[in-house]
Order: sequence, then structure tokens, then C-alpha cells
Amino acid sequence: MQGVCTTFRACHRDLIRYLQRRLRCPSDAEDIAHEAFLRLVMSRDIESEAHAKAFVFHVARNLATDELRKRSIRTRADVLETASHLAYATEQSLEDFWQVRGRLATLLAAVSKLPKRCRQVFILHKLWGFTHKEIASRLDISVNAVEAHVVRALMYCRSADRRYLASEIALGRARNQADRAVPLALADARHPI
Repeated sequence: MQGVCTTFRACHRDLIRYLQRRLRCPSDAEDIAHEAFLRLVMSRDIESEAHAKAFVFHVARNLATDELRKRSIRTRADVLETASHLAYATEQSLEDFWQVRGRLATLLAAVSKLPKRCRQVFILHKLWGFTHKEIASRLDISVNAVEAHVVRALMYCRSADRRYLASEIALGRARNQADRAVPLALADARHPI
């Protein structure tokens, strides 16, 4: 127990700083740091203080990654829920609501199809507001690589959005042609040649 207290005093402040940079939330950083130290207390096979510090940082990094994953899932659900509230709040037609929701679903699907690293960079930049430099240091890649990933993701999302809009336009044209054909067919039925 004495070793855990020593480790706590030695690395608590560094661990909190590390987690705050990663999570951007002081309360989540504190919670995860405490959980990591609890797991250290429960683990009985740590031999030295250096191993204990490495163990705490490893556990904290994994817990932070899990928290970011949970946030990402919650954010996707919030985006769709916000879209539905926005559509009703602005009194758009039901068709407009479904179009907005369809576009959001298309973009979320496009983001989920990106390669893992590209998706991570895109979400950190667009969703969480990290700068290219912050992402580069966090993911241990160059700033140029971050920029390339962001550009690739944006191009892919724009392409998916264009395909969606093109399919909606084609569907709209088909509906319009069908709408025009029905009255003509009815007129022909009433007035045979």
C-alpha cells in the first residue's frame, strides 16, 4: 500500500495533465485517474514504482480511449436526435426532415467507412475541434499527415453527399414524372380517342 501512495504522489499531477489534454474535460480526467489508481491498488503483481507508474498510465490511456469512444457514439446519436428536433422546430415539411436525416446518415456512414487513422483525425478535428498540431502530437504523426487525412476525409464525405443528393434528385424527377403521368393517364381514360 505504501508503494501505491508513493506512486500516487509521484505521478498524479502528470497523469491528470495527460488525461486533460486527451479528454478536454477536467472532471473526466479526475475520474479516470482515480479509476486507474484503484486498479493499481487491486493489482497485486506490481513489483517496483516504475512498473506501477507505467501500469497507471497504461490503464488511464485505455480508460480515456474507452471514454472517447463512448462520447463518439453518444455524439452520433445526438446528431440524429438534433436533426429531428431541428426539423420539427423550424416547421419543415416531413420530406425535408427525412432528407436532412438521410444526408446526416449518409455522412455518418461515410465517416465510418474511412480508414481508422483517417477517421480518428477527422473526428478529432471536426467534432472535437483539435488543431492539426494537437492531433499530430496526440497520434504521433506529422502535421502534414494530419492535413492529408483531413483532406481525404472531407473529399470522401463530399463525394458521399453528392451521390446522396444525386439519388434524391433522380428520385424527385421520377416522382415528378409519375405525378404528371397520373393526371394524363386519367385524362386519357376519360376522353378516349
